[in-house]
Amino acid sequence: MSAPVPAAAPAPAPTVGGGPVTTLAYLGPEGSFTHQAATGWSGAETMLVPLRTVPEVFAAVASGEASHGVVAIESSVEGYVVPSLDAIVSAPEVVAVDEAFVPITFDAFVLPGSDVAPQHATAHPHGLAQCQGFVDRHGLLPVPASSNAAACRDIQPGQVALGPPLCDRLADRLWTVGAGRTLATADHAVVFSCTDDGLNRFEMIEQLDLLVFVEFGGPRPVADQ
Repeated sequence: MSAPVPAAAPAPAPTVGGGPVTTLAYLGPEGSFTHQAATGWSGAETMLVPLRTVPEVFAAVASGEASHGVVAIESSVEGYVVPSLDAIVSAPEVVAVDEAFVPITFDAFVLPGSDVAPQHATAHPHGLAQCQGFVDRHGLLPVPASSNAAACRDIQPGQVALGPPLCDRLADRLWTVGAGRTLATADHAVVFSCTDDGLNRFEMIEQLDLLVFVEFGGPRPVADQ
C-alpha cells in the first residue's frame, strides 16, 4: 500500500458498519472522484490510502490492512462499473456497509504557458462521456486515461485534462479552463460543470468477519449466518 495521507476533515474517525473508519483505502490516484467520495466518510483520525486498482482495495480490506474501502459502483451516464462488480463477486469475505451519491462536476485543466494548441481531451472513459458536450464544442479528440485524476497528473502539451476539482491538489502547474474562454489563452481558474445532473454511486466496503463480530457479539463462522 502507498503511504497513507491524513484526511483534512475536522471530526474524529466516524463509525460505519462494524467499527471506526481508521484506514480508508480507495481507488487512486489522489484527486479522483473516488477520493472525493472517500473524504465524505473520513475524519481527522482517518488515514486515506490511494491504491492502484479496485482488486487492491478489496484485498486491503479483506486482509485487515485497511478498516474500510471505497469503490465506484455506478455512473449515471455509463451505468455500472464492471471492475467493482467483478471484485464484489470475487470477494465473499468483504461486504458493502454504506453507499453515497456524489454530484459530478469537472474542471478542465491545461498546462500554463504551453504554445501547443489544445487538440485532445483526456479523462477516464466515463468522464469523457459525461463531458461529451464540452469535448464536441471545442473540437477535441478524446484520449482515454486510466482515471480522471491520472489524466490531470499526466497531462501533456496539446491536451485538456478533465477531472474533479480535487485535481488542483496534484500540481500547481495545472490551470482550469472555463466554458466561455478560449482554451489556448486561459490564464486563471474557472470551474465549469460538464453535466447538470451527473451522479456517481460509491460503496463503502468492510471485512465481513468484523461486521459479523459486532452484530452477533463475537466471532462466528460465516457459514452459520
